[in-house]
Amino acid sequence: RLVELATEQAETLLRDAERQSQDRLAEATGQAERVTAEAQDRADQLDRESKSRAEQLENETRSRVAQLENETRQESERLLSEARGRAERLDHEVRERRSELFASLETDRDALVDRVNQLRDYEENYRRAFNGFLQSQINQLEQTELNPTQRPDIDAMYGFGRPQVATPRLDALVDESRQELN
Repeated sequence: RLVELATEQAETLLRDAERQSQDRLAEATGQAERVTAEAQDRADQLDRESKSRAEQLENETRSRVAQLENETRQESERLLSEARGRAERLDHEVRERRSELFASLETDRDALVDRVNQLRDYEENYRRAFNGFLQSQINQLEQTELNPTQRPDIDAMYGFGRPQVATPRLDALVDESRQELN
């Protein structure tokens, strides 16, 4: 009977051990399934959060890119407008300066033309007066009669004797040159 009792007890222990083993296995399986489910939930949550964050970053990036493109476009339009304004002002200044220079050159040209005309008039008057003077001298010479007694003493004029001309300064110069020669 002892053996029977021991066998019963061993079978009971074995059944208890199997039941405990199955309970523990079921508990471990349940816990593993729970942990797996929690991990899967957490992974799904992290996946959703990362996708959401990625979409948010993508939207923010697109928004920032659009904003930068808009700012860049506005800045380039502003710079282009300023450059056009400066170019127009410079072109206007160049046209004004050119007009001023041409006006100044025309004024100078007109003054020079007037001066040339004055000089031509002066030359014409001078030639006319000089021709008139020469003509009067020729006429006077033609009307003058020379007598042989009024003939100039050329020898005396050129240092051979005493000059007969009334030019004291010339006489003094001739005397000086004679003294230097002696």
